[in-house]
Amino acid sequence: MSKLWRICLFPKKIRNDAGFSLIEMMLALSIGAIILLALYSTLGYTTNACHTTEKEDEILLNGRYALEYIKREIRYADEIIDIGYDRFRDLDLRYKDNIGFVIMSHDPDNNQDGAGSYNFSTYYIRENMLYRIAVNTPTRLYPRASFFGGYNIVAEHVIFFKRTDIDSESKAIDLHLVLKSDKSREMNFNSTVKIRCPVIH
Repeated sequence: MSKLWRICLFPKKIRNDAGFSLIEMMLALSIGAIILLALYSTLGYTTNACHTTEKEDEILLNGRYALEYIKREIRYADEIIDIGYDRFRDLDLRYKDNIGFVIMSHDPDNNQDGAGSYNFSTYYIRENMLYRIAVNTPTRLYPRASFFGGYNIVAEHVIFFKRTDIDSESKAIDLHLVLKSDKSREMNFNSTVKIRCPVIH
């Protein structure tokens, strides 16, 4: 009797407790899938952007470090020798992708007989790595290409020396390095270093 009385007074408040229909379930699953797909895409894009930024930062650090490293050695040089000079032609053939010159510096305190030692160094690129090779000699005589060694890695992601050249008239070296990794754009690093020492061609 009580139930019949409630039906008569409140006919609109009677609910159907049968649950969700199949269409409602499919609609809810579709909306949920779209939201999850959007979140996943956003997460993937953010992750890729972070990796790209990290790679570009790494290239910036490598490029700046390589330039400063070479510039410092040029500033303290006692002689700059063009790698096309007769004595270093074998060096040019052995290390084809080279910087184009050899740096000679004299250390008077680095020898027991008081004459000091002479350090000859140059740079070349192999497999996107910038290498420094060098040789120490007790005399000023230019060493053979086979004497150069060491293979110190100065920087990674280096593609080539672009337009690196010695300007004899203005007594300067124009350094141009190009760096690039798989997931970053190509970056150019340029600098001009004044030469205080003689240049041998």
